[in-house]
Amino acid sequence: THRPTEIVAAPKVYAFDTFQGMPEPAEVDRHNGTPANDTGFGAGMLAAPVADDVAGSILRSSLAAEKVHLHALAAARSATVLALLDPSGERAMLSDRVTLDPDAATRACAGADWVHCSAYPLADDATGDALASSLGGLAASARVSVAGGSLPPDPALVARVRARLRTSGASLLIFGRDAASALLGTRGESLAAGAAA
Repeated sequence: THRPTEIVAAPKVYAFDTFQGMPEPAEVDRHNGTPANDTGFGAGMLAAPVADDVAGSILRSSLAAEKVHLHALAAARSATVLALLDPSGERAMLSDRVTLDPDAATRACAGADWVHCSAYPLADDATGDALASSLGGLAASARVSVAGGSLPPDPALVARVRARLRTSGASLLIFGRDAASALLGTRGESLAAGAAA
């Protein structure tokens, strides 16, 4: 097995199925004295491919209501992700994603103090390498975090995503148990046991 620091450039990897038990924010998790988890949803800007279609209209109005600035990247259509929950809370997602233009995303993030990136575009072989290089090329003062995403049981893809995470310079990774297990080369049960210890 590998230790997290041997696989990714991040000092810590948080893997979770709930938000209970998350660590208290440290000084590095603060901006202008405010912990990241207390900043609220509307304290930022979203750069995403958004078209002038129904999905784009819904996204624009929802973000405006939450006071999130949208930097819409040109797109022929907006991505749509439908999350389905059963009565027990099990989740299934149906995704119709749009490929992210790494150059446009990098221009949108220029000058940002903190860039948070979904893991999905980093796992996309069409643009993942270019996006990782762009994130890694941001100003040294910029923090990069990566979260979410799912990885199929494909060791070659997992290896490519590990390499992209290193290249991106991400200092914080947040993944669900299955994706974290794949990235760390462990089984989910052993990851859960290690977290409980």
